[in-house]
Amino acid sequence: MSRAYQPIDRRSPAYQEFARLYRIARAMRPSSRDGWNGELYSRGDDVWGSVNPRSGAISLNDRQVLPYLTGRESQTDRAEQTQALQTVLHEAYHQRVETDAPHEPNAFRGYESKALDEGLTEYQARRDVTPRCSSAGQRPAESSILARAAAARSISSTSASRTR
Repeated sequence: MSRAYQPIDRRSPAYQEFARLYRIARAMRPSSRDGWNGELYSRGDDVWGSVNPRSGAISLNDRQVLPYLTGRESQTDRAEQTQALQTVLHEAYHQRVETDAPHEPNAFRGYESKALDEGLTEYQARRDVTPRCSSAGQRPAESSILARAAAARSISSTSASRTR
């Protein structure tokens, strides 16, 4: 297996599932900016995911993230799948905002501002993927991303069955 970045075919199941989850993430936290250029890459290093701020491409780890973006809830790899979903949210949320502010005279891009951006982005992603209890006495609800993904699948399969 190559350790370099490899483009993921837009027709592949991995790309289709990422794109579906990306749209859900955008719906969960809408913004006027969408920095993703539609390119998705697998990466073979130890980084879970990243965004290329110049091109807008997103890359996801070929061992720790991509195998768990299956479109189905896993009964055996729930922790890994949850982490993969959190990674998708994290990278999608980066695409909502400008990386730099070239027209702001007091903007400063340094280690501290990058750390703050990563921390806030991870906080949002973790909060959105963490299972919540719907109310006292009920079973814990699935995470909001899993619930929205299931709802989107249900709607699309219902629409597809109506067109047959």
